[in-house]
Amino acid sequence: MFSILRLPKIFSALEGRLLRNVLIINFCSLMVLLSISPTLFYSQAIKVIVGVGLILFILKITPEIWFALAEIGYFFTIVLLFVNLLGMGSIKRWASIGGFFVQFSEFAKIAMVLMLAKFLATHKLTGWNLIKACLIVLVPALLIFKQPNLGTTLIFLAVGFGLIWLKGVNKKVLLFAFVFAGCAAPIVWSKMLPYQKTRITAFLHKDADPRGSSYQTIQSIIAIGAGGMFGSKALHNKLGFVPENHTDFLFSCFAEHFGFIASAILICVIFITLFRLFDITSIIADIRKRFFCFGFIL
Repeated sequence: MFSILRLPKIFSALEGRLLRNVLIINFCSLMVLLSISPTLFYSQAIKVIVGVGLILFILKITPEIWFALAEIGYFFTIVLLFVNLLGMGSIKRWASIGGFFVQFSEFAKIAMVLMLAKFLATHKLTGWNLIKACLIVLVPALLIFKQPNLGTTLIFLAVGFGLIWLKGVNKKVLLFAFVFAGCAAPIVWSKMLPYQKTRITAFLHKDADPRGSSYQTIQSIIAIGAGGMFGSKALHNKLGFVPENHTDFLFSCFAEHFGFIASAILICVIFITLFRLFDITSIIADIRKRFFCFGFIL
């Protein structure tokens, strides 16, 4: 199988091993989707092919061009997020363009990390510069929170403030940030929708509502256990006990199909991929690129 995944010579040895791991992870996902629904399999297979094509396209463009376009890309995605909020309905995460559904927040992730990496590499985080860095993170995060999209908002905050922390912040500023976050938490909680609160409580206390908000999580855990050491017929998933098994719970289907050993190998491949990302980041001399890579990993 690994000989089939030979990569073009445009990749370095380290990049080639990294991309090969990513393709292996995607291949595992596609195998599981094929067992769930051929329609989902073909849809995701097309996305994987398009994704690989985008990787090859991006490799042709030098990083200097991407950083030169950082400000334009950032403000363009802010406009898109704002326009998206003017759409119809109460849920405004997706936009329909030519029959395709696009989530602008995914583009905003890359634009924010690119913009923040460039800013952190060229400015000291003192006074007004620290406020600017926080605003680069908070503006798109607040627009995404209003969609509403709590998960992506938390990702924005974790990545953005994680990069600011890596840059180095005064201990007094960190203490103030923790105090401010603690004071703001009740206000944010009061502004959240009921289903968002339910997701958080179900995550923290999965046994609190086993037939309601925690049902999906509990059933996915049962499905993983049903796979045993070497896998099973995956009846738990096929009979619909895990209702949305093609989403974030796809691993439960993989574990039930292929068992503990295969699942452990897959997890190892994922961790090796992350370690190789850190390897690439550690040898980058350009501070802008290093910050961007750290943001990508986070």
